[in-house]
Amino acid sequence: MDIRKKMADAAVRGLYPIVRMLLSFGVTESEFSRLARSVFVKVAAEIIEEGPIAIGNKATAQRIAVMTGVPRHAIKPILDDKNVIAQDEWYRNLCATVLTDWHNKKGYYDSRGNPLRIPFTGPAPSFEALVNGDGEKGRADISPHAVLDELKLVGAVEEIPVDENDPEGETQLIAKQSIFRRVGSDVADLEAAMDDLNNMMSAKFQLMVDDKAMVYAGDVMTHEADKKSSHILLRQLIKSAETWLGSSKTKMNTRKVDSDDESAETRRIGVGVYVYSDDKMAESKYFSTTLSEEEEQQAVNE
Repeated sequence: MDIRKKMADAAVRGLYPIVRMLLSFGVTESEFSRLARSVFVKVAAEIIEEGPIAIGNKATAQRIAVMTGVPRHAIKPILDDKNVIAQDEWYRNLCATVLTDWHNKKGYYDSRGNPLRIPFTGPAPSFEALVNGDGEKGRADISPHAVLDELKLVGAVEEIPVDENDPEGETQLIAKQSIFRRVGSDVADLEAAMDDLNNMMSAKFQLMVDDKAMVYAGDVMTHEADKKSSHILLRQLIKSAETWLGSSKTKMNTRKVDSDDESAETRRIGVGVYVYSDDKMAESKYFSTTLSEEEEQQAVNE
């Protein structure tokens, strides 16, 4: 298998759970791409500045462009932390934009700042007008019905009859949320998950570049079992991990070094145990693949 194909497959596997989580909070490919470009540029600058002085360690736009493939003109604004928004930024999530406009756009909220109940069709204020965005470029490609279906699915919008005595008659829409997120999605959970990912990937990277690094990242243990047995094993592992982590946390807290020097260097020391039993990506019809016998043999030979 080609080395670049292996790298691409590994990257996709790492991105899969991240994208699933980001989509739960209304982050689209457009916004993710903007964030990814910013990280690529800043990490490249960091790597260049950490390099040997003999070859120069000034992170110029040209050197960053060579390393990342990002156009030179786009690099300086990123390094200056300017909030560069693409012209099609509305597409970051149309559902999120509709909710924001519904709560903040003149004519869509009452004197107390609460979003109005609006009809689906008709001139503003209406849901159709919100989605169309006063004819904003690109929005005409998106069906208001599709946006409404998505917002109703996550519980952000409710559709009720105008006349309670006529449930089959004309309806109106109520905004139940001001921020787009899927049911059960909590920003704190996203932050914790990304912290965990940062910790694990940082540990793996340190081991890659320095085999003497004081970092340990053990191999993942896999076990195949029937449904009943796997549930029993999972409960046992979770309980054991919980007990062990509690004990380790106590030990770490008792060994804290008191120092009067506020400028003293401090480092994070962490340990974690992750117990899981599924692999949604392997079960997905969009990502799982079945190799032919010839392909399997080729993979073995490589």
